[in-house]
Amino acid sequence: MALPEASMWAIVIGVVLVAAVVAFRPLLARLAARNIGRRKSRVLIVVAGLLVGTAIISSSLVVGDTLSYIFLEDVYARLDAIDELVSNTFNGQLFSFSESNFTQIATDLAASNSPIDGIAPALLKVMPVRNVAGNKGNQQITVMGLGATLEGGFGSLTTLDGRTVDTDDLTPTEVYANERAAADLNATTGQDLTLFYGTTNQTIVHAAVASIVRDTGKAAYEGSPILFMDLGHAQTAFNESGAINLIRVSNLGGVADGIAYSDRVTQDLRLSIATRHLALRVQSVKANEIAQAMQVGRDATQLFLVMGAFGILAGILLIVNIFVMLAEERKPELGVARAVGFLRADLLTTFALEGTFYAVVAAALGALAGLGLGYVMVYFFDKLVPHGDVVVTFHFDPSSVIAAFVAGTALTWITILLASWRVSRLNIVRAIRDLPEPGTRERSRDVLIAGTLVTLGGIALTTWGFAVDTGMGKIPGPPVLALGLGVAAASRGWARAAMTLAAAFNLAWILLPFTLLNQATDNVSVAFVMVGVILVGSGILIAVFNVSE
Repeated sequence: MALPEASMWAIVIGVVLVAAVVAFRPLLARLAARNIGRRKSRVLIVVAGLLVGTAIISSSLVVGDTLSYIFLEDVYARLDAIDELVSNTFNGQLFSFSESNFTQIATDLAASNSPIDGIAPALLKVMPVRNVAGNKGNQQITVMGLGATLEGGFGSLTTLDGRTVDTDDLTPTEVYANERAAADLNATTGQDLTLFYGTTNQTIVHAAVASIVRDTGKAAYEGSPILFMDLGHAQTAFNESGAINLIRVSNLGGVADGIAYSDRVTQDLRLSIATRHLALRVQSVKANEIAQAMQVGRDATQLFLVMGAFGILAGILLIVNIFVMLAEERKPELGVARAVGFLRADLLTTFALEGTFYAVVAAALGALAGLGLGYVMVYFFDKLVPHGDVVVTFHFDPSSVIAAFVAGTALTWITILLASWRVSRLNIVRAIRDLPEPGTRERSRDVLIAGTLVTLGGIALTTWGFAVDTGMGKIPGPPVLALGLGVAAASRGWARAAMTLAAAFNLAWILLPFTLLNQATDNVSVAFVMVGVILVGSGILIAVFNVSE
């Protein structure tokens, strides 16, 4: 698939920015390269820590791709050329209608130049069938009567030895059995079957297996065990003279690309049915099932991203800690650099260039590690989760891996910039002598301002949440407000008491038994992550501010 436009622009902009800095500030680029080269063991530790978030994102996208692919392939296998179905259905049961309805609809579609390459009737019955020779039976065998002359758009049947056959080759007392039916009935070519389509001795049909056909194309319809008969023979055998109960439509194009015309063909079918006042309904079966398959993939991606969100957040904190550690280790040389004329912006740029290298390498390795992690998850899905006849195949879209790489790079790079901005604020003399930074009025003022801004944000979130009745505001609003008040109080020297009270309030707000979520409108996955972050963060705050010194 093509590279997503947003990812492409992100890569282009990132390359241009780095190239511009390297071109116009080569000294800073050399310093960044020297810092990377002189601490090779640290590079491995940093990269290993940074790739966690990208690996989680990549594996989530890959699992979503795999599940979408699995269910898409299952849709294509079960429906093959069928794109739309016309039937008279009630409570999932097919009811017969006149074969003349098919002729009318086919005529209307031809007159309107509807983009189809096949339309054919069928008489489909599900009934108990018993193998006379082996005395083995199945209560749910599908018996399908097809008119071979109209089957051009749906392909032929293929025997196990590769011969192409169709229902017009059968005598009135013969059927073809697909591989599933043959296995269920333990039937072989030439054996007699008894078909029970009713409840009396007069509703029994005897037929011989003319051949076994492969479970491909129309013989794999809905993954069912199927016996194929000639349409006319089926109508006679089941006392359904001149009747059918299913019309199959194949759109122009192949198995996968025919759905491009699904809306147009569905509209033409409904217009024909309405104009002729027929008691039939149209189902865009392939388009609907493909949409469901894609939704399964999106849901799986969202589920694993939500489950991995805490790992991603932990990775962000790890990035901050790593770069603060690196900055503290280099504090004397940073102080010397400032003393000889480097500006704070120069230090920030040097850190950013070094971080860009770490971010790109870690994101690339993380995206590849996510492939491996995704494969392991799919492997255990195959082994542990029942999935019937659905074939589980590992599959990924290259664009998903690239998207994970871009997301991981951006996440790491932004976090590195914020950490670099923080560590570049230093006193030159204290940095050279490697002394700790004392508390100052300026720092207290900055903390007070930050606490005030967080408090205002909490008030806004809380007001919005209760005004429109959404958990997206009610869940985080009061905790953010409490945290802001705690930070503001901490600026006056009451850090332990203020932060402990704020964290305790946050725990109570989340854990007390009242409902904050609006089930009708709120995104449950986002709420889950918010609740988890608040609970874990509050617990950490209580532990940090009350640990024994």
